[in-house]
Amino acid sequence: MRPIVTVVIINYNYGRYLPEAVESVLAQDFPADDMEVIVVDDGSTDDSKERLRPYLGRARWISKENGGQVSAFNLAFAQARGKYVALLEADDAWELAKLRKTIGRLESEPSKTLAQHWLRYTDAEGRPLPGFSYPSGPTQVTLTQLLNGELASAGSSGLVFRADDLRPDTPFPEKFLFGADICLRLAAAVRGPIAVVPEVLGRRRIHGGNLFGKTLYDEPEKLARVLKFHLAMRDYHRDFLSSHGIAIDPGVLRALDLEAVQMEMFLHRYRRNFGKAIGCWWKWMRLCGSKRYAVFKGAALALALVSPALFLSAQRAYAASPLMRWRLKWSAA
Repeated sequence: MRPIVTVVIINYNYGRYLPEAVESVLAQDFPADDMEVIVVDDGSTDDSKERLRPYLGRARWISKENGGQVSAFNLAFAQARGKYVALLEADDAWELAKLRKTIGRLESEPSKTLAQHWLRYTDAEGRPLPGFSYPSGPTQVTLTQLLNGELASAGSSGLVFRADDLRPDTPFPEKFLFGADICLRLAAAVRGPIAVVPEVLGRRRIHGGNLFGKTLYDEPEKLARVLKFHLAMRDYHRDFLSSHGIAIDPGVLRALDLEAVQMEMFLHRYRRNFGKAIGCWWKWMRLCGSKRYAVFKGAALALALVSPALFLSAQRAYAASPLMRWRLKWSAA
């Protein structure tokens, strides 16, 4: 009998967190007989399998050579039997009602392919991190809104989707290494709005192993990896939408290019290639055009040419200031 949902837990050297992730799945207020659990291990070298051993009667272990998150997702999805698939990174965890609420939403709205909810950010020990807000809306997001960045990303652990709807667009390109959640959102959005359950139904752990996060621009090696990924994903968006007969908006491409140029500028500055860093700053200004926003942001980015650390400190102070709260309130009015 086909299970209602397949839970795919993606693991790579997160043995210390894996039991908590599995237990958060097994504790769901959702019928255990309607759920299959697959743990796909991406070539871990730690004690992950030993830590999972007590759960092997309720979870299936699939081991593969290290190839990245996307390859792990592709392997698990090919074997998933559930009507729905829910993703969970091994260093994250769910609240008890996660499956009931997300699957209930998709069951009540058959036109929706994918549902997303918010994740509470915690530190490595599971303590909530301050400074994060979790919106009370929206309840759905269209393709245009997704491409314009109007959907806060909860990461892979916040996604549940209708499996058969998205199989035609898989497997996803494994050259990305990571970003399966981005591919899933895009594939779902071309079919109709993404359902958003605007509640915190899980926990996302922020620690030294995360690639993305608040320290991205502080760490040149991370930044170089993300820039490469960003450029490849930009091309994937354009080509994927074209294959579905949709032309990507030039404004979306410009926004992606602006972000790439900003990353390039920081990398050149960290590597002391001052001439190339200034060239990137000027390219950013030309791409942005004559908008008033460009004058403010361009002046701020010029500070990064002097000192990336000083720019990042000023940016974080501004983000936490009453001025930012007023700007957000004014923008929403």
